[in-house]
Formats: sequence, C-alpha cells, structure tokens
Amino acid sequence: MPILGQMLLVILANTLIQWFNPLLYNQLVYRYSQQLRQGVIKKVHYLPLAYLDRQGTGDLVSRVTTDLEQLSNGLLMVFNQFFVGLLTILVTIISMAQLDFFLLLLVLLLTPFLFS
Repeated sequence: MPILGQMLLVILANTLIQWFNPLLYNQLVYRYSQQLRQGVIKKVHYLPLAYLDRQGTGDLVSRVTTDLEQLSNGLLMVFNQFFVGLLTILVTIISMAQLDFFLLLLVLLLTPFLFS
C-alpha cells in the first residue's frame, strides 16, 4: 500500500477513535456514577434519624453531590488518558515490528528493567 494510502487510513482511524472513545467512556462513567448515587441513596435511607437531624440542612446533599461529581470527573480523565495511552503503545509496537523486528524485541526485553 502506498504511503499516502497508509496516511489516509491512519487519519481515518484516528478520527473514528476520537469520535467513538468519548462516547464509550462517558457512557461507562455516567452509568457507574448513577449506580453509585443509587447506592448512596440506599445507604442514606438506612441512616438513623438522629444522625440526619445533627447534620446541617443541605450538608449531606452537598457533600454527596460534590464527592460524586469529583469522582466522575476523575474517572473521565483516567479513562481518556488510559485509552489514548494504550492505543499509543499498541501503534508504536506495531510500527516498530514493521520497521525493525530486532529493535522491537530489544525494546520489549529491556523496558521492564527501566522500572525495576
């Protein structure tokens, strides 16, 4: 395949991934957040009334809402960076295998020693 065709293929794949990736992890994170919110509401229903009376009006709601929102935002960032990083590693390995297989083996064998 000519280099121009490969470049167009990579651009098309990149466009599809950039379009599909946020849809996927947004759906995963928001579904998880919804389940977590339902779990928190169930837990609040089992709290003693004396505890709820001691809390300030809106304190519990504010704390739960803020914590869950921060968790959702953090998960969105992690998923975004995770998928992009994983895809970068895979494309790099495939490219190295096509260019120089010996260099690929050398890098794969020596990489674990960098982190030990």
